[in-house]
Amino acid sequence: MQFRLENLAYQHEAVNAVVGVFAGADRNTFDNSFFEGIRANTCALSPGQLAENAARISAENGIDPTVAGIAPEAEFCIEMETGTGKTLVYIRAIYELHQQYGFTKFIIVGPSVPIREGVLASIDLMKEHFTAIYNQPFSRVVYDSKALGQVRQFATSNAIQIMIMNIQSFQKDVKD
Repeated sequence: MQFRLENLAYQHEAVNAVVGVFAGADRNTFDNSFFEGIRANTCALSPGQLAENAARISAENGIDPTVAGIAPEAEFCIEMETGTGKTLVYIRAIYELHQQYGFTKFIIVGPSVPIREGVLASIDLMKEHFTAIYNQPFSRVVYDSKALGQVRQFATSNAIQIMIMNIQSFQKDVKD
């Protein structure tokens, strides 16, 4: 069975909003994002600059920045209604962030194991679609604290890496 995705304008607007938060950032290169064997996403923009970009994007979309809840800590949460294509939006945003800024590391945190499994299934269904559009594959891994080799591969790879985890992973590791 072939899986076909529609191009919906509001999804592209959401992707552009995510990418726009980093407007003015330098592109990651091997020289500026490789530290002691680890390939990192680097961004020289200050939290204030990121917040200004987010406020600008909110205003452009008719959202009062106080309602948008823009925090000075440079932490952002993208919220969309169920069934609107969140997974598609963040996978496309991953590719766009890679194309425009050279980012390679992405972590998707879900609230539960069933949601994590749903995200995995969606990502697997969409992988071929996005690889065809962007002509670049990505690797995905489910976080497992007992599989440190996978975590090491995630941290050191130059390719697009997506780690999927659920919030309980943090709580479990604290107990261990």
